[in-house]
Amino acid sequence: MINGEITIGRDKTCDIVLSEDCVYASQMHATMYMNGSQLMYQDNSRNGTMVNSVSVHNRAVPVSYGDSIMIAGDYPLNWNQIEYFFPRQGQPAQSSYQEPEQSYQQPVQDGYQQPAQNSYQQEQYAPQMPNNPMPNQDMASDYSRPAMSNIAYQWNSAVGTIIAGICIYTLAGVARGINGLFQAASGVMDFVSFMDDGDFDFGPNIFDILGYLLPLVIIVGYVLFLTSLSKFSDLQSSPADSQAVSKVKIGTIILIVAEVVSLIPLIGWLLALVAWIVGYVKILSGYGDLRNSQTFPEVARRGAGTLRSCTIWIMVGAILAAIPLIGIIGSPVNFIVKFVTFFIILSAWGTIRRSAPQNV
Repeated sequence: MINGEITIGRDKTCDIVLSEDCVYASQMHATMYMNGSQLMYQDNSRNGTMVNSVSVHNRAVPVSYGDSIMIAGDYPLNWNQIEYFFPRQGQPAQSSYQEPEQSYQQPVQDGYQQPAQNSYQQEQYAPQMPNNPMPNQDMASDYSRPAMSNIAYQWNSAVGTIIAGICIYTLAGVARGINGLFQAASGVMDFVSFMDDGDFDFGPNIFDILGYLLPLVIIVGYVLFLTSLSKFSDLQSSPADSQAVSKVKIGTIILIVAEVVSLIPLIGWLLALVAWIVGYVKILSGYGDLRNSQTFPEVARRGAGTLRSCTIWIMVGAILAAIPLIGIIGSPVNFIVKFVTFFIILSAWGTIRRSAPQNV
């Protein structure tokens, strides 16, 4: 079996059968085989695999005993199962280097075998990778790990800024909901004071001022979110995914317009209500397209589905808070919804961030 090939997946005919709990793993998720003295892992799935925290999708990479192999990014592959088919002595990481007149285990880099020579030649340890003569490179994969560089780095950076924008506009939105409660209570107290002594204070109080400032902070968060979405859209591998992200971006622009329109006296709430509905529907469409995409990373699709569900709840809370007649009830509901979904949204975008493609 040392020189054979084994299959890994949920199908019962696989050599290593994954648990049914691994719902995001494919029926025939991957194969493993020996390429000379090097153990190889070939991903054949829709979901991909994380090897030492690096995304591997539909390609082969060298692995060594003890490497972290996460099926679908979530399910760890047990090396005890692999060792049954490929004993440890058959792997390069366990090979021995013999110095003259002595025998000891020479530490080696992952992904290639230490050659046995009578004298140590530094240049002999150069990894067998194209255009890469560096002797001490990490050999856990057949691509430069700072190939996390270009596209993956930009992906992580864009999503990280998206998360920052979410933090700003969500926390400001929660503060706005709380401030709305104090504004309502202040209005009631002013009315009672007017009924008692006929004196009514027409000047703005701190809650009125915050009522105008907090929407501006929300807009800042949305703008940060928007510019990051533009960068994220440019990183997509297919026009369909790029268009889906653009839908989220367009919906966000409409929400920004809604925040501005809501400041208009009298009819502002009605115009904002219409804009909010249109904007959220557009965002739902974008997240839905990403969730159903065949080219968006599989793990990221789960994050997109979660974001779509959260958007539905946020839309309901925002609409309830915008209607004057039920705003007293709607504002607390909006606050609760935003508070609960805030952490879920951060987790969902974190999932998308971790699924960054490694191709350069």
